[in-house]
Amino acid sequence: MPTPLQIPIKYCKSLEGPEYTAWTFMTATEASRFFHRALYEWWGFCVNGTNSLTVPGGLAAVSVPTGSLVAKGSDGTTSFGFDVFSSPGSNFITMMSGQVSGTLVGKYLVTWIPGSPDEQSTDDGVYFIKSVEDATHIRVDIHSAGTRRLGNHPFFWDRNNINWRIVDLYAATLMSGWGDGNYQVLTFQGAPTVNPGQAQSQVKITHHTSSAGNEGTVGLIFSPGGTWNGTNFTDGTIEQDVSFFNLSGSGATGQSTYTLIGGQDFIIAEVRGPSPQGSFTNGSGFHIEIPNRNYPEEIDPNPIAWVTWQNAVPSQVAATYYNGFNMVCQDTVVRTWKTLVRSPMGDRVRADYTGNAYGTGQWQQFQVPIYRFADVAFDRVGDALLHNDQYMTTDGILSLTGVPGQFSLARVRLRHVRFTVATLPRGSRIGDPITDPNGWVVVSNGVLWPWDDALMPEGPWRLGV
Repeated sequence: MPTPLQIPIKYCKSLEGPEYTAWTFMTATEASRFFHRALYEWWGFCVNGTNSLTVPGGLAAVSVPTGSLVAKGSDGTTSFGFDVFSSPGSNFITMMSGQVSGTLVGKYLVTWIPGSPDEQSTDDGVYFIKSVEDATHIRVDIHSAGTRRLGNHPFFWDRNNINWRIVDLYAATLMSGWGDGNYQVLTFQGAPTVNPGQAQSQVKITHHTSSAGNEGTVGLIFSPGGTWNGTNFTDGTIEQDVSFFNLSGSGATGQSTYTLIGGQDFIIAEVRGPSPQGSFTNGSGFHIEIPNRNYPEEIDPNPIAWVTWQNAVPSQVAATYYNGFNMVCQDTVVRTWKTLVRSPMGDRVRADYTGNAYGTGQWQQFQVPIYRFADVAFDRVGDALLHNDQYMTTDGILSLTGVPGQFSLARVRLRHVRFTVATLPRGSRIGDPITDPNGWVVVSNGVLWPWDDALMPEGPWRLGV
């Protein structure tokens, strides 16, 4: 029986749309469709794939157009330290003959091995195909999913019998059948591993047309009990919308990178891209996870928590990770919960260093030089302390204290986000890559997401975003 820590984490790190790689510029509508189609491949095969090459796992229902499959197989091979994928039984040169594009360049390779162990599992991912080397070998952009190694740059492991699919994600955005209301129902199959007795909670992710007319809004409906019956949930929440692509914010032109981090117990999704404001830091996304319950199963059987942001950066201040997490309360009402963290300054802290309700609090104060305690020096030589570049971090618990009859000081512990000093720059990597291959990376403002310690060409995120 696996433990929660043994649930593999898969990464789709700043996957580039075809505008960056094949010079095919997408509209905001096409970029939104690209997100849903890439999510289908990544969640259904990389995260939850079985030995079926056509039936995704972890999806209770799908109405998103899923065509554009070019080829598939189960004989994939990769070699340690390289970015080349091989299929001995295929002919990649003739595979696209007679079609308009005539080549696999610009298509995407999806790879997975069910039950792949430890670090190797992060090679399960979605890769842009850069070139066809010969009939049986293709070269891919390894950075979107390859595991960290060799100077912290990602490359493949030695693996055989890899299940694979080649998909034309851009062609999928042009298919008929897209429109307001296309959806996927994601099932968190790892929920009972995190909390014994928990149902496999679910979320319905819907593709919507925004008020501006383009298809750029994502709708989220949650089912703690995982009650999808083929039509709807019997315990579903009211739909919550997130504007992923709009005419005045992030991703307006459709030029975007797509990041997906998750496992069978959580998913973090974010889209970033240039905007009319010239901002390369703002994005839109959501974080959904099965947290550790702190109360008995009979009191809190199926906890699920989520936070969203749009045209913004994830932050430990107002409206996102500080007080933006949502949970279904005992009275079935969805409310926002505050995130409590460990106090790094003890229990007697001056009022002017605890901050206000919008989060300029204790962890934020580490940016003040005389209070920068998060940067810890543990070793001493004579009277001198050695600087080790080690940083204190804290987990978070969710609390609700202002609603009569719904009081819960510490309902759950968040498992896939941590917090540290706010002055660490975006992209800083924390964790020992040897003892903890699933480390952490600074998203912004001291928020840490899971990371495999890989370095991208321009930093942990592509194109400077």
